[in-house]
Amino acid sequence: MINTIKYFSLKASSFLNQLGWSLFWRGGLGFVLALLTLTDLQNLRFDIRFSWMNLKPLTNKEVVAVTVSPRFFSSNNQRFTSLINNSAFTEVSDDFYWNKYHWKELLETILKDSPQKIGVTFFFGKATYGLDKDPIFLNSKIVWAIPHRSQPSEFPAFTKFNRDNIGVLQFTEDPDHLIRRYNKVQDSSPQIFDFFYKVTGLSPQSHILFFSKIQKNLTFIDSQTILSGELPPGFFKNKTVLIGRSPSDSNTSYYTPSGIFSTLGLSTLITEHFINNLWIKTLPTWIYFIYFLLMTLASMFLMIRYPHKIALLFLIFLILFSVIFSIALFDIYHIWLPIKGPMIQIIATWILFLGYSINQIEKNSFKLEQEKRAQLGLEELKTNFISLISHDLKTPIAKIQAVTARLTTDPTASPFLNDITKIYRYSKDLNRYIQNVLKLLQIETAEFKISLSSIDPNSTINDVVSELIPLAQEKSVHINTQLNPLFLISADPYLLKEILLNVIQNAIQYSPTNSEVTISSDEDETWVIIRVHDWGNDIDPIDIPHIFDKFYRGKNQAPLIQGSGLGLYLVKYFIELHKGKIQFQHLKNQGTTVTLLLPLTLETSTPEEANDSTTT
Repeated sequence: MINTIKYFSLKASSFLNQLGWSLFWRGGLGFVLALLTLTDLQNLRFDIRFSWMNLKPLTNKEVVAVTVSPRFFSSNNQRFTSLINNSAFTEVSDDFYWNKYHWKELLETILKDSPQKIGVTFFFGKATYGLDKDPIFLNSKIVWAIPHRSQPSEFPAFTKFNRDNIGVLQFTEDPDHLIRRYNKVQDSSPQIFDFFYKVTGLSPQSHILFFSKIQKNLTFIDSQTILSGELPPGFFKNKTVLIGRSPSDSNTSYYTPSGIFSTLGLSTLITEHFINNLWIKTLPTWIYFIYFLLMTLASMFLMIRYPHKIALLFLIFLILFSVIFSIALFDIYHIWLPIKGPMIQIIATWILFLGYSINQIEKNSFKLEQEKRAQLGLEELKTNFISLISHDLKTPIAKIQAVTARLTTDPTASPFLNDITKIYRYSKDLNRYIQNVLKLLQIETAEFKISLSSIDPNSTINDVVSELIPLAQEKSVHINTQLNPLFLISADPYLLKEILLNVIQNAIQYSPTNSEVTISSDEDETWVIIRVHDWGNDIDPIDIPHIFDKFYRGKNQAPLIQGSGLGLYLVKYFIELHKGKIQFQHLKNQGTTVTLLLPLTLETSTPEEANDSTTT
């Protein structure tokens, strides 16, 4: 058990660390706002809930309401005869309804069918005095109503000694004078409804009435119908029977969320609730606590997991789900699940997390701005440093080239001619590296422009080959040129030479000893096509997608092969300036082929269309 608690504690702590305390207190605030809606559970009203629903009539299979009309007594009581058609009739007391013989006949007729219980909602007191106690009135199945706080002198004459056949009839109003609940009256005598109570485990203290389960116009059976024998035998068997005034003759009206009820109508409604357990049920507070907590966690998850627009859509669906679920639970099972609490919690979570997101965006924007400024400063520092070093190196390199060039023509330097020649060539390589760096700086500062003229690509190829023959001879690499006649094209002579020089020099450097580099040229209706093929096989397939990246050198690069990683990057950029394409193909044991495509006219393609392709 202890290990389980530790495990879940660690999980919760990990979750909170990932979530961040800033987000946690925002979700917690929404959760607390939802809990505040539960502060007055005992005084809940459900008038709005009832207004959303269609009132559903009860079938009255277990409860029967019997009305006693004035005509029931008119033949034996002359006072009623004069009051029947008088509006003052509703002002008479219940004692005017007492007639021993008629009540005996009515009760005997009902008792023949063996009902479960009979409740009389009339307040009979002094009208029953001076009469013989007929056993029918003392029947254990009959309960007689008495007013709240009535004295024993006001009880019916046939009240039993232990008072187990009388019950208080009292309805409690809310402060707005509407009756919404049944409250247990603190009195020495039981309430009349306590005799009808059959649902075990239900506390009879206070219950909220579920008005959507019954219509305000209940179905009543007139006493004359019963005495005339119109009802089938056994009609009242095992039923609870309530007897009272007709709603039209009632001198008392009670206001409820579902309309106006008479004493008999409201008594029938409450009895239905007792027998069928129709009360509105509120759950323990801890269940609402867990429900709000789950809604809070779901809201927080949606806000963290999804963008704001999508999260808002999900939250709207979450609100709709909580509303529909709450209404369905209320209508079907009479269980109250709050709607206002989850709505407040979800809306509060959305607003609080939106504020958090805006705050995070501002922080990130500020951070990005600071990083951008730092990056710009670093780039500027790097550019100035490279530019300074490159310019300062150009002068001594030029002097070295001049000295070595002069020494190669000096007869006295013949013993060192080979070394001097190498120094001269290395200085040229170093100078080309410096020039590449300067070109890169020009490209990145948008100061680089091309100067177009009509040139023959084959002539430029021959010039580059002538310049690179010493390098090829040093590596014992044979250069084979297969040049077909070409049209003149519009290109920058200097850049085209740099393109070819980089590509052919790479082919020579990466070719094995005693191999061949083949250079071919051709054209079609659109392009001038230049291919450079070598037999180098040291390219790792992982490096191929990055060969045109700036400053990139392969992992398997031979340490003796010098390079800056700028050559192919500049080649690709210069080709695209001419609206051309470059293609790189490397096949195992078949060498490497670099294909340059230059348009016959600059209108042939656009820079966006000019892209490279690589194949392994």
